[in-house]
Amino acid sequence: MMQFGLDWWIWFTVGLAFLLVLDLKLLPQRSRKHSYMIAAFWILLALAFAIVIYISKGPECALQFTTGYLIEKSLSIDNLFVFLMIFRHFHVPESWQERLLMIGIMGALVMRFTFIVVGISLVKMAPWILLVFGVFLVITGFMMLKKPDQQSVPKLTWLHKLFPKSWSHDQKQIVATISAITVSDIIFALDSIPAIFAITLDPFLVFSCNALAIIGLRSLFFILKDALQSFKNLHYGVSIILMLVGCKMLISPWYHVNTVASLAVIATVLLISMISGKHASRT
Repeated sequence: MMQFGLDWWIWFTVGLAFLLVLDLKLLPQRSRKHSYMIAAFWILLALAFAIVIYISKGPECALQFTTGYLIEKSLSIDNLFVFLMIFRHFHVPESWQERLLMIGIMGALVMRFTFIVVGISLVKMAPWILLVFGVFLVITGFMMLKKPDQQSVPKLTWLHKLFPKSWSHDQKQIVATISAITVSDIIFALDSIPAIFAITLDPFLVFSCNALAIIGLRSLFFILKDALQSFKNLHYGVSIILMLVGCKMLISPWYHVNTVASLAVIATVLLISMISGKHASRT
């Protein structure tokens, strides 16, 4: 049963669009200090939104949002690492990166919104599809766990054969980079949406978790770009979270895992993976 009416969708979308335009157009070119401040602002905004939900809809909805936000934030940061790898793989100049990053972020929003609509429709028609999602997440998490620290870039070498011969090297480079970013957006949307379905099936909560997790990635990009080694174990934390969430979906017909317990476990895994990464980078 949906907890949030059309009015929530309207003011959330309008507010988010306003803040995004403000971030893109009105704020000055950011330094590292600005990046930390703006990244902190987006996280605090998500926490404030959780408080609004708590006051308006009660503790269970607020816990579902917070747990979902943590899952989606960790997946979004992992997605950001892939963007960094793509830029390095295609030797994208610094001057292009921020614009291409915004294409990636907007693409991630579109992909996830599309998958939310499709996914919720599938679950309503066939509730057993949640078990399929659970198996998919466990397998995906296990496969990610076996990969090296730096995730592989989507292989799009075949794309060069489709380029017109009249295109310049820069044109080919831009199209190849955007194509790789789009592929990564699709891959992460396939992981992201089933993961949040383990927490809630409310369309508004699913979308707001994803939107607030993704929208602050522009500032995080400049932080992670300089601290890639410090968060190298985050990838393993995300892998474990996906497997745990998948297991939760698989046992859901017989046993309901408390939302508070889910939030505590996910936060602990994220914290350990981040701290261990920083410790390893110092040694």
